[in-house]
Amino acid sequence: MEDKVLLAVRSAARITRHWRKKQIAVLGGAILLVAKQTGAEPMAVLHDVMEWLDDWLEENGKGGDKR
Repeated sequence: MEDKVLLAVRSAARITRHWRKKQIAVLGGAILLVAKQTGAEPMAVLHDVMEWLDDWLEENGKGGDKR
């Protein structure tokens, strides 16, 4: 029984890791597209997105991640 639980947890971790990589890739692609279309630097767009996301999280009670 314990082996099945361990296998399920490992499988879930792999799926989560794979999903996060896809999320990062999609976000990166979107940032590069916006930067190209607006003529802005990609890092400037990234910082704008990070600020917007922190504000949105705070407004919706999720708490921003201040690293």
